[in-house]
Amino acid sequence: MDILLGASSGPLGKLLSSKYAPLILALLPVLLQLFSSQQSGKEKSGKSGKGGQSGLESILGSLTSNGLGDIVGSWIGGGPNKKITPTQVKKGLGPDRVKAIADQAGLSVGDASKGMAMLLPILVNELTPKAEVPHPSALDVALQGLSGLLPQS
Repeated sequence: MDILLGASSGPLGKLLSSKYAPLILALLPVLLQLFSSQQSGKEKSGKSGKGGQSGLESILGSLTSNGLGDIVGSWIGGGPNKKITPTQVKKGLGPDRVKAIADQAGLSVGDASKGMAMLLPILVNELTPKAEVPHPSALDVALQGLSGLLPQS
């Protein structure tokens, strides 16, 4: 969890000390909220998920079903994370979902896609330490802890 705690040597710490810090700080709380299990009943995808499915599972499922499974698998697995482009983020999540995330973060669709391309590999890798998506209740506990570390506006 050191990278999520802002350790300057980790990937998230490096992003937060780069020119992308405002973008990352705008997007991070939105993604943490989106990943929670409370999102599972609110998703508008036409696919039915398992009861209790987390928002993280929904996001990963969307990316996977839209042809990005090899990239997503690298974030969950133990090897190096494959990169995802902003265009792939838009394709994988769909334009409506990306626009909703952008609106909630107060960003343009282009900036939100760019930020998600930077953040998704880091966050998914860190939230899946045992090479699997944690149970929704355990995920919510981790997400609540991370949300508490964000600067208050």
